[in-house]
Amino acid sequence: LHPECTGDIVFDFEREKQWGLVWQEALTCVRCGYKSKLEKLYDEIDNGKKGRKAAKPNVGVQVGLASSSISNASFCEILLHANIPCPAERAMQKTANSVCTKLKELNEESMREIRENMKEINMIKGLPETNGIKMESDCRYSNRLNSGAGKTPFQPATQATYTIAENETSNKKIIAVKNYSKLCSSQHRTSGMLDCHEHKDCAQNVKAKQSIGNEGRYARETYRTCVQDRLFCSHITTDSDSQAYEGMRKEESQVLSSNLSCIRHLSRTQQRMIERQEFSLAMFAVKTKAERDKLRKRFARDISGRCSAEFSAALKQHGNDTSAVIRALSYITDAIVLCYGGCCVLCKQYSFVCRGNLTKSFMPEGKSLLRMTLDDQRKLRTCLAVRLGANAVRATKFGTNTNKCEAVNRAFVKSVPKTVTFSRNYDGRIHGAVHSLNNGLATSAIKKCAFVKADLSCGTKVARKLLEREKRKRYLSNYKKKSQVKARRIHKRNQWYKAYDNKKNEDKFYDKRKGEIKIIKKFSEHNYSK
Repeated sequence: LHPECTGDIVFDFEREKQWGLVWQEALTCVRCGYKSKLEKLYDEIDNGKKGRKAAKPNVGVQVGLASSSISNASFCEILLHANIPCPAERAMQKTANSVCTKLKELNEESMREIRENMKEINMIKGLPETNGIKMESDCRYSNRLNSGAGKTPFQPATQATYTIAENETSNKKIIAVKNYSKLCSSQHRTSGMLDCHEHKDCAQNVKAKQSIGNEGRYARETYRTCVQDRLFCSHITTDSDSQAYEGMRKEESQVLSSNLSCIRHLSRTQQRMIERQEFSLAMFAVKTKAERDKLRKRFARDISGRCSAEFSAALKQHGNDTSAVIRALSYITDAIVLCYGGCCVLCKQYSFVCRGNLTKSFMPEGKSLLRMTLDDQRKLRTCLAVRLGANAVRATKFGTNTNKCEAVNRAFVKSVPKTVTFSRNYDGRIHGAVHSLNNGLATSAIKKCAFVKADLSCGTKVARKLLEREKRKRYLSNYKKKSQVKARRIHKRNQWYKAYDNKKNEDKFYDKRKGEIKIIKKFSEHNYSK
């Protein structure tokens, strides 16, 4: 247009437009006043709808935020601290609503494929396609159900997530998840009304006056998605306070045969039972009640670990022969009672882990031998029956636990932390986290972005970094499962207990003037007595 012009072409900052995280820029000449058209410096997503098309970076950011603990407001604050103009929060929220809806759709399809794979595994084993499989389940609440005293007459938790995972393979994939919420994000809700009037895209599916802790209903409705795909449960492993078994029995399934107890929860129950027992004063060789209570807690941990080791060894030797396991463990109860009294005659004959020289790692040196009366032995046998009794063995005959569901609940803290309330997109964030857990970080990120049409470029630094992070995460997970690493953790724990016992001895000193041992006075960090 102006070949003779010798001016410089620069960005026209007065005409530039921001659209979320992306920009439209134009050029202008500083001499002749030339102005170019606005050009989009980003790729758009064609969703087939009228109106302005979304930018790929804006949608990709929402996919990432759905897998993190921060909200749109926090993300804007981070950008402002980096001297980057932040997008409008209202536009970001609108994009987040659309992305979370698609994440839920993607994860439901992913879990449906996993359920189909479980039926194929049955056929590979030579079993019918509809043969029942072992499952585990657990529920996660936004707040503890007993933490609202004085704050609300209702239960403090307003959101709950029920998870079912398969217990057949080592991966333990999540096969069904369902969310429940008392919260409504509508801005048009009538003031003072607790319940929503079912507006469009309402997240509330539990009435305000209903109990949020109805795990029987949650288990039944979550398991229904499995039954609809002809995937049935034969044994369900739950914690001790769950009503999942009764809820799942109400579904149209004749395969569900029994409810199994989680071995870790059962061990904790046994541990608490021993801590509450009133043993005789002569059983623990200490002088004060405080020392006796501490020693009883350490004794409870030692007994719990011993019972778990004996059960695991018996299960490994006898397999699924429950009668043989019960018979083998019936002799070990008396062996353990005598072992803590200083006699390992029965241990050498019946025990799987003690041959007369077992180290009691939780007990202080010189105090591992207990002087038990007949009443103490009776109480200890009662506590041992919680873990090694016939009923306990039948309830844990496969040695299954709910560790996967517990780990999933902790993983949800990243996407939906209990300190932040996501009333509108709680469902999508949970499904996005489940998809990441089932598919891995890199695979899940690529599939999520592709599903919302914000594809990640292959062979770029971004793709390589995602693969590196997923590889590192998988390596650390496998590394922690190695036997030598587990032994190292146990050894470190024992060293901490020994260091604690040595510290107690160092707190004493000998007073030469009075010829007696004195204890250094300890000051607490917080004094609430004033």
